[in-house]
Amino acid sequence: MDDRVLLQQALEALELLAWCENPATRVQVRKPRNGGSIVTVYPHKVATDAAAPLRERLAQPEQESQRQWRGLTDEDIAEIAEKLGLADVAWVDLMQAIERRLKKRNT
Repeated sequence: MDDRVLLQQALEALELLAWCENPATRVQVRKPRNGGSIVTVYPHKVATDAAAPLRERLAQPEQESQRQWRGLTDEDIAEIAEKLGLADVAWVDLMQAIERRLKKRNT
């Protein structure tokens, strides 16, 4: 499952909680670990506040990470041709043409 699907599910859950929860409802909790004072929490506000950045992020277009094209060097092509026993210049031209086509498709 990709990140956008997870973000959408979390947003829907928070929006449902905010919709169902009465804005006047409050819960009192004690601050953890320090045994400090009691804090009043409004679940409706917590859900609404948590949903806002998710909604904002999902409204942005999906970003694709694109890597810089790194083609073969002349030495790479010569080495491949030599390993395959393709010393003919036509094979080198063919490999370069294939690389150009791949670059065009992937950039």
